[in-house]
Amino acid sequence: MDKKEIKAKYDELYPLYMRLGDNVKNALRQFLNDLNIDYLDVEFRVKAFESFYEKIERKKYQDPFEDVQDICGLRIINYYPADLEKITALIKKEFNVSESVDKQDELEDDRFGYRSYHFIATIKNEWLTAPNYRGLSKLTFEVQARTILMHGWAAINHKLLYKHEEDIPKQFKRDLFRLSALIELADEQFERLRNERELYGKELINKTQDGIIIDPTKTLNVDSVKVILNNYFPERKGYDKLSEIVQKIRDCHLDLNTFHEKLLLALPYLEKIEKEEMNLFNFEEDTENWSLMAVVITILDITVPGYLEDNGHMDEIDEISFRYRRKILGN
Repeated sequence: MDKKEIKAKYDELYPLYMRLGDNVKNALRQFLNDLNIDYLDVEFRVKAFESFYEKIERKKYQDPFEDVQDICGLRIINYYPADLEKITALIKKEFNVSESVDKQDELEDDRFGYRSYHFIATIKNEWLTAPNYRGLSKLTFEVQARTILMHGWAAINHKLLYKHEEDIPKQFKRDLFRLSALIELADEQFERLRNERELYGKELINKTQDGIIIDPTKTLNVDSVKVILNNYFPERKGYDKLSEIVQKIRDCHLDLNTFHEKLLLALPYLEKIEKEEMNLFNFEEDTENWSLMAVVITILDITVPGYLEDNGHMDEIDEISFRYRRKILGN
C-alpha cells in the first residue's frame, strides 16, 4: 500500500476508532466506579495520520492496520499504586487482552524511570449486540494505566524528548535517575498515607449493639468527621465539602465527641425535617436528598442554641427547624 491508499483506509476507519475509544472510555469509567477505584481521569485519543504513518515507516510495517495496535489509545490515570493491580484485573476480565506489559519489569534493578501498565485488547463478542459497539469487533486498542505521578514523569520525559535511556546526555542521566527515584518514593509514601488514614478511621470508632463509641483522644478534623458522617450517611453526596463542614462545626466551638452527641440528638428527626422541607417546595419524591452540608447545618440548627438565629434567614425552612429545636432543646 502506498501512502495515498493508507490514508484512504485510515479515513475510512477513523470514525470507527473514535466510536471505539469513546465507548471503551465510558465503560472503563463505569467499571472503576463500580469497584470504588478512585481515579483522576480516563482519556482516549486516535493517533493522527502523520503519527500513524511515521510509525509505519520507522517500523517497516507491511500490514499497517494489523501491525499498529495502538491506533486507538486509552489511558487511566489513578491515584495509588496498589489500585493498579485492581485495574489490571478489571481490564483482563472485561476485555480480550492479547498483550500486557508492566514497563517497570523492563528496568534493571538499579534503574528508575517510566513506569506504566500497557494492554492490547479488543472488545468481547457479547458487547457487539449493543448498537454502539456494532462493527468494532476487529479493532484493537491500547489501554495504559498509571498513577498521577507516573503520568507526570512520562509527560516530563516526553517534553524533554527522552524516549530511551541512550537518548539522554551522560551529564543529565544521574539527575534524571535521582528525580525518577524520588517520584517512585513519593508514590509509595502516598500509598502509605492512604493506608494510615484508613487505619485511623478504624481506630476512631468502636461499633456496639447500642451504636458507635468515639475514641475520646481523637480530635475534630476532616478525617475524623468523614468517618462519623460516613457511618451514619454513607449514601449522601458532598464529601468534597468536608473542609467547609468541619469549619462550621468549629465555629460552634464543638469538639468531636460533642458533635457526635449533637448528631445523635438530631438523628431521629432529620428524615422528618427533610421530608417537610421537600413538601414545602413541592419537590418530587425522586428528588435528590440533602447533601452532607445540608445535613450538618440542620444538625447545628436544631441542637446548638443561637446557631439558627445567627445563621438563618427566618424563612419557612427556618420555622421548621425552630419547631424541631424546641422539641429537642425546649427553647
